[in-house]
Amino acid sequence: MSRHTFTGNAGNTVAIGWDRPLATFFVQVLRPHPTMKGEEDMVEWQGTEPDELKTAAAAIEIAARYADLQKRSALR
Repeated sequence: MSRHTFTGNAGNTVAIGWDRPLATFFVQVLRPHPTMKGEEDMVEWQGTEPDELKTAAAAIEIAARYADLQKRSALR
């Protein structure tokens, strides 16, 4: 499994990756719990079924709802 985690909008944590056994990309979005310090709530979790998200674009489309996913050049 590959997994890449980054900070999204409004303090959300967004994870996106590939689950080889399920043959699907996945997206998980967590937000800080409103009253329990140090805890998080699951906002979104897609890609839990075999072949659910068949392309990276499908996973990115979901993640883009929770994070600014602009292309950035590696060379500046």
